[in-house]
Amino acid sequence: MKKLIVVLLVFGILGVGAWQGYKWRKSKGPKVPPEEVRMEPVEKGKIRIIVPGVGAIEPNLIVEVKSKASGEIIECPYEEGDVVKKGELLAQLDPSDEKRNMDRATTALREIEARLKQAECALQLETANQQHAVTAAKGRLALSEERFKNVELKLKRQQVLAQRSGVVSDEEIETAQNLYNIAKVEIELAKADAAFAESSAPQIEVRKSGIEAIKTEMERARVAIEETSERLADTKVGSPIDGIIVQKFIQTGQIISSGVYNVGGGTMLMLMADVSRLFVLTEVDESDIGKVKMGLPAEITCDAFPDQIFKGEITRIAPRGKVNSGVTIFPVRIELKGENINVLRPMMTSNVAIIIQEKDDVLKVPAEAVKRKKGKEGEKETEETGVVVVSRDYAFNPVEHWIPVKPGITDGEKTEIIGDIEPGKLVLMSMPSWEREAASKVVRFFEDPFDESKKKKK
Repeated sequence: MKKLIVVLLVFGILGVGAWQGYKWRKSKGPKVPPEEVRMEPVEKGKIRIIVPGVGAIEPNLIVEVKSKASGEIIECPYEEGDVVKKGELLAQLDPSDEKRNMDRATTALREIEARLKQAECALQLETANQQHAVTAAKGRLALSEERFKNVELKLKRQQVLAQRSGVVSDEEIETAQNLYNIAKVEIELAKADAAFAESSAPQIEVRKSGIEAIKTEMERARVAIEETSERLADTKVGSPIDGIIVQKFIQTGQIISSGVYNVGGGTMLMLMADVSRLFVLTEVDESDIGKVKMGLPAEITCDAFPDQIFKGEITRIAPRGKVNSGVTIFPVRIELKGENINVLRPMMTSNVAIIIQEKDDVLKVPAEAVKRKKGKEGEKETEETGVVVVSRDYAFNPVEHWIPVKPGITDGEKTEIIGDIEPGKLVLMSMPSWEREAASKVVRFFEDPFDESKKKKK
């Protein structure tokens, strides 16, 4: 019996101790469920608003290289990826046909030049002969006229003497008359010779016209030489720009067609890219395009260089959007800046962050930590923005300090705050006490008084 009493007494003492321990643990346990407590420290640093996007690296210019000439490629010194300067030889076509055409055109020009020289010499000789003949004819005409005057004067004098004194015989008068007639005929002949000499001038004009025709023929021959020379030069395909060979479509020995004279556009030889300037072409949603302005900075990253950030600047915003899968987007072109962009290659996929606004050394907290607290000033309801500062043991000691702050810019995750608060302070992201109380009241208000399960629990 005594043993039973002792056992019962021991179990009683242990039960009382266990009950007291349970009450003590309950009083010292967390007053707020730990899973409902979320806290973050106030940070000081950079915050910025960005518009994200995805794009591709594009060169300043892409050129399709084609040949003006047709023929067989006998030399093609460069391969894809090679960097070339403007004017360097990209492809050499077989020039044999054009060289023969050049030889024929040159020979034809020399023949025409020889004919022109011969015609000019003949013209000079004929012009000199004509001038000499005219001069001689005019000289003979002058002498004939002078002689005619003398003969005529002598005839008249003898006729006068014969009438006055009869000293001059009829025979002398007849001789003078014959001389007069001969002189008159000589004048007519001299005039005819002079007219004939001058009549050769149209023949000289004909020769001059022939020379002009030869000169025209010579000009055509020179044009033919220039055209042949151009076709010969076209057998050498030079680089149109300073750039890199992106793609090559030809090999030595291949026959290509002209890009000028072929209806189909000719054979494409290469694709070249001018990489002196690089761009990123991205697309911005219509909801964000109002924030994007010319000259805004951007940061670009590529999967090929995950540790590098490339700088850029917006240089073009499309004036008209386009619809893609039911969403209106606007193409935006960003020019890459800096010395490290030479490692990038066209068509690399890139992630873009257009920086709309940026601030350094500002206080920032998670956006959820910025709360709004309603109050009253007299009969007027007020609302104040602030943060709830708590200690690390908030779950066990839920003391809250309300600090009013003015929110600044936000990137959606972090929000700038301006107020009397220091970096490192813990702010409450979860529901503060007054919100929990209001929520519990709402829950109790909506509880069903006829719920039998709750009555059993009670």
